[in-house]
Amino acid sequence: MPRAKKRPAASSDGSGDYQPRQKGARAGASDRWSWCSDCWVPAAACTGRGHTLISVDDARRLAKGALLEAQEAVMVWQTRLDATLLGAGEPLMTPYHPGPPY
Repeated sequence: MPRAKKRPAASSDGSGDYQPRQKGARAGASDRWSWCSDCWVPAAACTGRGHTLISVDDARRLAKGALLEAQEAVMVWQTRLDATLLGAGEPLMTPYHPGPPY
């Protein structure tokens, strides 16, 4: 069974030329590209006055930088932990030996 073709909607002047409907402008369209660096939310959701608004690209750059710093800190602490545990000379897990209950 062949598919039925959709007919284009008639334009408002009746010429039959298809014109896609214009979607309403979003509220705060200019704000959607801004980010509050104090609340760390889009500018439209910012709850404070006098907060610093930055571009989304700058916010992404700051977030990536903070993530890299956190990853480096985790690696440093993991290295210290490994050195401490390996230096203790005790296994991390003791083997299970069934025996009498205590």
